[in-house]
Amino acid sequence: MSRSSNHPRKRVEKYLLIIYASDINDIARRAANNGAYIRLYAEGIFYKAYERSAWVACRVLRPFMVKKRTVRKVGQEVVSIGFPKASLDKWAMGRRVERVDDDCVLIYMNESEAMPFAVDEYEAWRAGIELAAKETASEPVAMAAGVS
Repeated sequence: MSRSSNHPRKRVEKYLLIIYASDINDIARRAANNGAYIRLYAEGIFYKAYERSAWVACRVLRPFMVKKRTVRKVGQEVVSIGFPKASLDKWAMGRRVERVDDDCVLIYMNESEAMPFAVDEYEAWRAGIELAAKETASEPVAMAAGVS
């Protein structure tokens, strides 16, 4: 079964390729003004947050189980968290939720929770996550680093 270029995973993979073409300083620069929300991508029956959004979700919502996998298509390690779509309201906990489209949702932080992107803290958190043992060729990936 062939996937069109408009398939959610294809769009996300393309976005990741663009983002990972930049270095961490460029990502940090673009994310610096974006500590206001967590970007979630719909993947099957789950929502997944990647990179920076995964970090914010772990800091603000709860300490989710974080996965780090090598994704060959982007030639990088990618960190993510996830939870069932049915529990979105539970994790949003009264925060404003915006549906960007069928495949993307933003959970906005309350004013007291919004934070600037702290590159050092993020990098330390990311470095402390153990890489999954096996590389996944078709890992569904999305960049939720809050970078738009």
